[in-house]
Amino acid sequence: EFIWDPLDYRWMKMYEDLKQFKKAYFHTVVPDKWIKNNKLAIWVGVQRRNRNTLSEKYKKLLDDIDFDYDPLQTIWNEKFERLKTFKQEHGHCLVTQRYEKDQELGHFVVANRNSYIQSTLDPKNKKLLDDIGFDWNPDESTWFNFYDQLKDYYIENKHSDIPWNEYDDKSL
Repeated sequence: EFIWDPLDYRWMKMYEDLKQFKKAYFHTVVPDKWIKNNKLAIWVGVQRRNRNTLSEKYKKLLDDIDFDYDPLQTIWNEKFERLKTFKQEHGHCLVTQRYEKDQELGHFVVANRNSYIQSTLDPKNKKLLDDIGFDWNPDESTWFNFYDQLKDYYIENKHSDIPWNEYDDKSL
């Protein structure tokens, strides 16, 4: 059988491989250097890089199988949802790296602070974090919180010499 459009034929063949991958693994995030089918891994990367120039036909086909154009952002979004849940439960976003229930979430928080400091945080992600009251500098926030408590104590007691046995917050 003669192939009238070899580029389309190859694209469709790789698309079928991707559909088989999704059937087997329940997602479309083919590892970058997937040994089982390196051609598929390369093809998927090309589709992601060219997402803005793909034909409508190809976009629709990829959308039909829930193709993940940006798996790193997908992972970020999943962790962000976990952070929102943490905030609902605890009233703040101060997840430590030693948070036993979800250490990965603590790493996510630290990584985003570092990205912010290095000016590499995606502005859309920064806005999402800002919108939930993310604390970009918890050390400074803690200092000011203790300072405010000390000020309140001073106003009430006319001195700042706090006896340990009179004050509830022993960290002050």
